[in-house]
Amino acid sequence: MRRLARMTNYMGASSFGSFAPVGESVTGSNTEGPGRRYLAVEIGETCQLTCRHCIYHRPKSRTPMPNERVLDQVMSTVQTVYRPLWITLAGKEPTIYRRKLVEVARGVRSPDTLNILMTNGLLLNDQLIDELADLIDLFDISVDGTRAAHDWMRGEGTYDRTWDRIGAILTRTDRRIGLIATAIHGRLDNGKRQTDTLVSLAKEIVERCGADGRVVLATSLYYGPPDDPMLLQPADLIDLISGLSTSGCPSRVLLTANYAHQWPQVSRALGIQSTPEDFDTMTGLPVVRFGSVTVILFNLSQVPQVSARISNDGLVFLGCNHLTLGDAAADHAIADLSREPLTGVLEQLADGSRPVYAKFQAIPAACDSCPDLGICNAGDRLSGTYFQRGAIDPFCTRAVAPLHPRTAMLDS
Repeated sequence: MRRLARMTNYMGASSFGSFAPVGESVTGSNTEGPGRRYLAVEIGETCQLTCRHCIYHRPKSRTPMPNERVLDQVMSTVQTVYRPLWITLAGKEPTIYRRKLVEVARGVRSPDTLNILMTNGLLLNDQLIDELADLIDLFDISVDGTRAAHDWMRGEGTYDRTWDRIGAILTRTDRRIGLIATAIHGRLDNGKRQTDTLVSLAKEIVERCGADGRVVLATSLYYGPPDDPMLLQPADLIDLISGLSTSGCPSRVLLTANYAHQWPQVSRALGIQSTPEDFDTMTGLPVVRFGSVTVILFNLSQVPQVSARISNDGLVFLGCNHLTLGDAAADHAIADLSREPLTGVLEQLADGSRPVYAKFQAIPAACDSCPDLGICNAGDRLSGTYFQRGAIDPFCTRAVAPLHPRTAMLDS
């Protein structure tokens, strides 16, 4: 009989931010304990940028303005019933709707919850920073490499404007900043690998901000369908982690489910252990150290990580990777808040009774016989359902080869 695997973590890194505090306080014992709850909510569905690596593949929303009905339900729920460990205010770009952003940040404020703002930072003028100073615990701002790399990915002039706003946050508040850099497999117009510019960015962070941990660099690994050319390869991760480790910059590499199948090869090449001995005391997430780099191994969490993202339409999803499906993402929603209350949905996710979990219980046969199962925990089965391959990791050729031999040949 094949083993069963509890679905412990399918949160997409960009749903919940930089994970900047994770790994700063660790324990050597991986006690299961209660599940950790995370909630991300969209403040409208508009962005002023058209970044080449953006995970949002949906055409322009028919209703981009913030959804008052959904946001009122979120605020009411977290105030009275469901207290998440983290609540992330996202969007596309939440600062476009500054009044609603401030209202929601105030409405979900709690001493027991970390309030995170995910933003490109460009619209964080001094007044808005002041308004958010006591409402946001962690400003997560996107910076995707050096000036050349960032402007190549996000638009000319955005790098300097973003750093100006980072400086304003550091000056006007005492809050921490998590800089989120998306790593892709690709080269700039000058031929330089984008991942190499992240190492240069880490060194620049130390020069600008020091290495005391108030500003932390988090590398979010690009997500897309299995044939996406921007998906990172093991060599990219090896060079990236190795380079960051020498920078002296406090760094996180968010090794999410879609890259779990690469971790055995990457960890062996780096000469570090593939399974964790340290577990973050706040979240229970497992971490591995390599120099100044903390690699967060989401798939190896033994503590259930109960994560939900609420779209501006009022649909509820696991994590954020559904965004790459565009309008087809609606077919993968686990709830519609126009039909059932948020409270019940979140409680069912927390106690494991939500029907979506059932399809992920049995480990695929190809994974059950794999010697690396204990290192990747069957990879990204949620994405398998997105890309119509069933609950099996579509990124791992060893997993999909029995079903899709042609795919395995193309990837080899």
